[in-house]
Amino acid sequence: MSPQLRSTLDKLPGRFCRIALTFHMIEAAADAIARIQAGDHPDPVPRVLPVETARRVANYVRDILVPHLLRADRSMFSTIQTEHARRIAGFIALRQEDEIHMRDIVRYYKPLRAPEHARERDSIMDAFVIAAWLEPVPSTNPARPPTRWRVNPQVHDRFTALAETEAQRREKAREAVEALATRVTNAV
Repeated sequence: MSPQLRSTLDKLPGRFCRIALTFHMIEAAADAIARIQAGDHPDPVPRVLPVETARRVANYVRDILVPHLLRADRSMFSTIQTEHARRIAGFIALRQEDEIHMRDIVRYYKPLRAPEHARERDSIMDAFVIAAWLEPVPSTNPARPPTRWRVNPQVHDRFTALAETEAQRREKAREAVEALATRVTNAV
């Protein structure tokens, strides 16, 4: 996750409030215009945001703003770390387990295995925490970064397609390795 995306997501609760207020005022103005056109006097603007307006704003943020934000971030700030995160996300979705350990990730994903990649691994795992995929399990030493995380159950429900894609990718890789081994064995 780019620092720009992280910063924007951190500001989302405040933006939600401003967007909700904007929706509320637009609805109040539309109601006032409709009443004036009908020959009535407009009501004063309600001081309490209706629940339906809050739902509409939540849907707008979830279905329109966040997907566009993620797409813009991918096109402007995609890095090698993005590919690492994508591969680890596939691994998490495929495993279908309640908890993930750093040792599982290091065993699975060799490009981040070396000790000098520890900061990058931690940064990627922090991004999963921010995205609500994972929740860190506190370690006995609070000075050290977490090495275990609980997986949000919704990840397994919502990302079954990602798990299937990862399973297919692994199967193709396995077949390629077997074909190569067969060619080498036959050549000898």
